[in-house]
Amino acid sequence: MVKILAVVAALSAAVVPVAADNCTRGLYYCGWLLLQIGGYFPQIDDAFHNAGLATSRDHVNRGLFYCVGGNNGDIRFVTLCDAVCRDADGGNSFC
Repeated sequence: MVKILAVVAALSAAVVPVAADNCTRGLYYCGWLLLQIGGYFPQIDDAFHNAGLATSRDHVNRGLFYCVGGNNGDIRFVTLCDAVCRDADGGNSFC
């Protein structure tokens, strides 16, 4: 009985969903940083599509987005940085 409880506990821990964080409303984020936050690829893809741009690794790495916020942490595409999009350590990302 103890072994069965241990197995059930281990399996329960393994299936606990990992929640993705949302961006912070009003801040700017690099695309690569949004991917690190989690769950943002579909929104990034939609934002590029709406801007008439292809979704590529280069565009994600150089893309700068504004966090509109809301329940889903909505984002809006701002620009492609000429060279590199940089994280400002907890503040706004920038080109």
